[in-house]
Amino acid sequence: MVDFGVTGHCFIRNVRKVSFSNFKDNCELFRVIHNEYTPRDSAIVVRRAEEFVGKDDKRLYSLLFYNCEHFASLVKIEKCISYQVVSVYLLLILSYVRPLLFILFCLR
Repeated sequence: MVDFGVTGHCFIRNVRKVSFSNFKDNCELFRVIHNEYTPRDSAIVVRRAEEFVGKDDKRLYSLLFYNCEHFASLVKIEKCISYQVVSVYLLLILSYVRPLLFILFCLR
């Protein structure tokens, strides 16, 4: 298992190889299905993920722009995306737009 973690207070990403049991003990696992993209073969995904182990490319960990889901999608489908982040953005937009729409329709 390749674990995309955060080290120190500056949040520089640290990719390390850990056992599956250690990985799953520390977090809840989610499987993301990328219906609109063709995933790479699993052997290629593993090899690509292992290329990041121990390397520091100075990309900072970011909950919104470069988190573990971004990393997983990068090695799986070659796109750096996070559906969790997209969902949060949509919820934020709806939370602001909905009251405005209510006001607009009530004032008519």
